[in-house]
Amino acid sequence: MSIDFTDESLNFPSSWEWTITPGTEGVDYTFIEETSNTSQNPVVRFDVAEVYTIALTATNSVDSDTETKEDYITIEAVTTVPDADFEADITSSVNGEVVNFTDFSTQSPNAWAWTITPGTEGVDFEYIDGKNSTSQNPSVQFNTPEIYTIQLIATNVIGESEPEIKVDYIEIVGQYVMSNEIYTTCSGTFYDDGGPEGQYSNDLDFTMTFMPAEDEKAVQIEFFGDFQIESCTYDHLTVYDGIDASATEIAQFCGTTEPTEPIVATNVDGALTFVFHSDGSVTFGGWSANVTCTELIINVDEFNSNEISIYPNPTNGFFTVDLSSNYSKSTLIEIFSISGQKIYSENANQNIMTIDMSNNSKGIYFIKITNQDIFYYEKIILK
Repeated sequence: MSIDFTDESLNFPSSWEWTITPGTEGVDYTFIEETSNTSQNPVVRFDVAEVYTIALTATNSVDSDTETKEDYITIEAVTTVPDADFEADITSSVNGEVVNFTDFSTQSPNAWAWTITPGTEGVDFEYIDGKNSTSQNPSVQFNTPEIYTIQLIATNVIGESEPEIKVDYIEIVGQYVMSNEIYTTCSGTFYDDGGPEGQYSNDLDFTMTFMPAEDEKAVQIEFFGDFQIESCTYDHLTVYDGIDASATEIAQFCGTTEPTEPIVATNVDGALTFVFHSDGSVTFGGWSANVTCTELIINVDEFNSNEISIYPNPTNGFFTVDLSSNYSKSTLIEIFSISGQKIYSENANQNIMTIDMSNNSKGIYFIKITNQDIFYYEKIILK
């Protein structure tokens, strides 16, 4: 059993000496967590059943005084293996933050073995502050967004406990600030370079790309909260549908008009690239956005098909779908918003169909044409 001692001496002592009787240090009891018998607030692990007397001598520049507490600590004999248990001070946080684990195992354990899955120590997570996987109360910095399972096995003089496993116990969500980086993720929050609280900086030219962390998925970005960027003449955030800024431009944002629809990648990589420029003066609060992934709907540019024609595209509202030889009574035409909401669905009644979207908001849509097991997708721009 480990016990924390707290010095409450008065008159500004500058040194301390703790004495524990009976017993021998290193055998019956041990000072742990980088403390010793001269620490102000030592931590002591008692390994042998006994009734212990504790004495503290505190010294300042004038004199010293000793406080003795007779039969102060009672350690009962251990008769069974530990019942392992633990808690974390936080179970949901962002990458780079530290989680402190506290052992609550019973039956006086004197050894501990922590296991964290998934991930690799030193990459996805790391023990800090001099702690490691065998510390009683480790502190762990989680670097990679993930949902982690934590296991503890505690051991005493009798033997080893059953593993205490807390499945999906620690959730680490990504926090990404605008920079020249490429991230592979399907969760997290995307901020300007000022983070969740600050304003973005002057004289920036950053390019950041998000890649999906799952196969056949597309990155989706949904802005929330206040959106504040200087006018486009000076500062602007541009979004590209691909792995870099050579891809098709989806939109450019500036001012205080928040994007109302989620932005979804439609390229084979499922990637979105953001380019942010700010001039040399005047900054604002920037943006906050959630990063998720959704089903990948591939842009027609990724297909080589001459059998279907959709025109005009971009369109002011009315456009034609020429199905050519793909027409049958089972051909289904569906149109989705960029967030995935279905806004149109109809079985084709002829090989050339005219569709009216004049009552819909301007923006990007996707048409899906299904003929038995054959699917065709194309992006529609309503201007």
